[in-house]
Amino acid sequence: MKQGVFAAKTLCFVLVLSMLWHYQTIAAQRAVVVAQNEAAIAEIVAYNEEINRQNAAMRQEAEEAAKGPYRDGVFQGEGEGYGGMILVSVIVRDGWITDVTAEEHDSEDPAYYMLAESLLDKIVDAQSAEIDAVSGATLSSEGIKQAAADALEKAKK
Repeated sequence: MKQGVFAAKTLCFVLVLSMLWHYQTIAAQRAVVVAQNEAAIAEIVAYNEEINRQNAAMRQEAEEAAKGPYRDGVFQGEGEGYGGMILVSVIVRDGWITDVTAEEHDSEDPAYYMLAESLLDKIVDAQSAEIDAVSGATLSSEGIKQAAADALEKAKK
């Protein structure tokens, strides 16, 4: 009887040891799979981060490209008109000309200046001072164009 109990206990002990060995084998296999999955995840995360960096760079380039060729601010320029100096202010927002106003034109003949004044809006429309002069007010037109060109030169990036 003692031998039977000993044999049974030995058999149970061997079974427990084999179960532990089997469990340890499965745990080791799972650890290998987990390590492989973690490596794959790390690779995917690194790839996604690189894509995000590239997207951010392209977004920034697109935003810069959407901006016009000028620095933002208010820039003043002078030009010689029919009767003397003409001073204009050019307002630039997001790199684009949004407004051009004549600050001083006191020495200009009002009749000529009134004809040439339409150029202020044309400069905004053209986004440049390179526009045609007004017929009949050529010198006043040239003064406005020169003043705007002077201001835009100061606004260049």
